[in-house]
Amino acid sequence: MKTISGAKMKRFFFDYKAKEDLLLDYRGQDFTTARSACEFAQEIVQNLKHSLDTDWSGWSVEVHTADGEKYFSFPVGCELSAL
Repeated sequence: MKTISGAKMKRFFFDYKAKEDLLLDYRGQDFTTARSACEFAQEIVQNLKHSLDTDWSGWSVEVHTADGEKYFSFPVGCELSAL
């Protein structure tokens, strides 16, 4: 486990999952806390919600560690606005 300024780092992976599709994060990101990983996942979800390239509704971002321990799952969902 890596350390930064004495704080232990833990690697989290952010997979994108839909009913019949899965995009795996093979690299992951290091964070000192699960809360930081949670905030990062929420930023990913917000970016996907506002993506103009792809419709990410029905997808979720699943956060887990290298040993497979699942921490969070955030649905991307779709937001419709009135025209």
